[in-house]
Amino acid sequence: MSDFRTQYRAATKTFIIVLAILSASVFCSGQGRTVERMFISTDRPYYAAGDKIYCSAFCLTPEGELSGFSAVSYMELYSADGHSVTGKIALTEGRGAGSIDLPSDLPTGNYRLIAYTAVNHNEEGFDYGSFSKTVSVYNTSSASRVEGGVEIIPDMASGGQEETGTGDLDITLGESSEGGLSLFMNSGKQTFVSVSIYHDEHLPVYDTGSMKSFLSSIKKPQGFLDNSVPEYDGEIVRIQIEPSEGTIADLSGKDVFISTPGSISDIYATPLGKDGVAEYFTTNIFGNKDMAIEIKDFGKPFSFSFVNPFVGKGPKDGIPVMKISQSMEKAISRLGESMQVVKMFDADTLYDYLPSRSIHFTGKDRVSYILDDYTRFSTMREIFIEYLFDITTRRNRDKGIELVVSCNDEVRKNSYVPSGESLIMIDGVPVFDHNLIYEYDPALVKRIDVYPYVYFIGGRSYYGMADFVTFEGNMPSFNFGPEVKITDFQGAGVPVAITGKNFPAEYPNIRETIYWNPLLTLEGGESTPIEVVLPAYSGDFKIVVEGIDCEGNPIYRTAYFETE
Repeated sequence: MSDFRTQYRAATKTFIIVLAILSASVFCSGQGRTVERMFISTDRPYYAAGDKIYCSAFCLTPEGELSGFSAVSYMELYSADGHSVTGKIALTEGRGAGSIDLPSDLPTGNYRLIAYTAVNHNEEGFDYGSFSKTVSVYNTSSASRVEGGVEIIPDMASGGQEETGTGDLDITLGESSEGGLSLFMNSGKQTFVSVSIYHDEHLPVYDTGSMKSFLSSIKKPQGFLDNSVPEYDGEIVRIQIEPSEGTIADLSGKDVFISTPGSISDIYATPLGKDGVAEYFTTNIFGNKDMAIEIKDFGKPFSFSFVNPFVGKGPKDGIPVMKISQSMEKAISRLGESMQVVKMFDADTLYDYLPSRSIHFTGKDRVSYILDDYTRFSTMREIFIEYLFDITTRRNRDKGIELVVSCNDEVRKNSYVPSGESLIMIDGVPVFDHNLIYEYDPALVKRIDVYPYVYFIGGRSYYGMADFVTFEGNMPSFNFGPEVKITDFQGAGVPVAITGKNFPAEYPNIRETIYWNPLLTLEGGESTPIEVVLPAYSGDFKIVVEGIDCEGNPIYRTAYFETE
């Protein structure tokens, strides 16, 4: 009876997945159309090569309202001579935050930043430069420059043309009780903004792409195409698979899993299509990390490549030439020094992590066996026999050892050993040859997490899960077969704020960005306070508040202060 109920739930889950795919088909057939435009604000206008560009994303309708449709946006930063850097930002109800990592060998020059969503691929003649802003990058460890993009001049005025204040928002400054800066913001309406406070180096500032000019320039689509499935849950990851032996037909229909070591929240599976493409409807994978790609019940080597989600079509003309003079030398050197100091620290000392999506499919409590709380046996076999009674071992004539998780029956309020397959993992990566787990060194394992329920992954049901979590979290000394590949994956940027509250006292506090909140909501008629930790040096600082209010009106306010 329990197996019947779980099969019914599996069928129900499959039906829901089919409905989701049908929804995308309805979108592409023209029965409903969503138009979106991306706007990105950044923590400052200039950086050193090797820095991070912190980004705040606004996904907007042509009317200037936040769009809750797309769940991921794509960013491209490129120069006139072809150098490019990419990034992804997860979106929730039209807002998101992330970063772009600038390579340390990026040449000095001006770069254009563009952003878009998958919805934009379905607009006929869409201009991927409809939003763009200029970001300046200075390489302080190399003389490399964007070809034709840098001009050396005798001297020049610093800064750039300052945009006038826009929108119903006031900024008041004061001194905090701890000797830092207190900042108060008042808005007449509910307002969605990013707030940046950075060291004003008085370097040239080029076209920063204001919200006001962006909203006023939005054009209606010329027409619609059916090029792309909207990403309303998260990024759709596509992987092209090629077997080293045989043909794609030998693999068609086999389940291909992706997962990220150290995170059980990033497991997805899908049957391989006849064209050799595995397509994953994720709820966004966060961070740049290792990814395991494995073909279930294959056992042979294969090759793969990610289908590139970036368009690479941004207009390269019109990027302003960077002008550099001798008088800028000290300011540029400070950018490089700040970058090097910040990169020395662990992220936890610099950032406050902002909310992102939770584990996408477990949903229920787990049972954790911390191995140091028990006798440390020398083999996994002893652990299963002596105290890990939630996992049963049985012998399979073809597979050898098979591990089965006892499942809870939520109706009968008891547990049972299922006849179906359990999902066994090491550090969040599925292991289908359970002999590898059975023979693994338990001295490397910190704990064993048991999930005693039925779970659905890729349209298939698994009767319980168990994750063998190692101390290192990266599957040390574990030897997968040829059906598993480990590769780098670029996920959505991890949303963070910068406050400086946890900056280590033993290091020089020479941060260029001293405060950054990319996802701040101001309630109308209320005063929102912000406490700012000041750096250890004197200088001029600029406050930039940018965004929109609840009626789609642009917001832009600046303020200045100096420290001695």
